[in-house]
Amino acid sequence: MKNRETKAQWDTLPAGAKVVGKRRPPSGGLEVGDALQRLAHEMGEGRVTWPKGVWRFRTHEEAEAWWTDQMQIRNQADRRPETT
Repeated sequence: MKNRETKAQWDTLPAGAKVVGKRRPPSGGLEVGDALQRLAHEMGEGRVTWPKGVWRFRTHEEAEAWWTDQMQIRNQADRRPETT
C-alpha cells in the first residue's frame, strides 16, 4: 500500500531537486457539478439542442462571435418558462 503524500515531505526537498508541476485542489465545487448534472439531464430528455454540422470560419474572432451568439440564444431559451 502506498503512503499518502504530505506537504511536509515536499517542504524538505534535497538541495538541487526540482519540482515539476503542482497539484491544486479542484475549484468550483458543487456549483460546477450541479450545472454539469443539469446539462446532462436536459440532454437526456432532448431539451438541449446545439447546432449540428461542420462550421467553417475565416478567423477565430468570427468563430468566437458565432459561438457567443449561439450561447446567448441558448440562455434566452433557458429563461423561458416551460409550457406543459
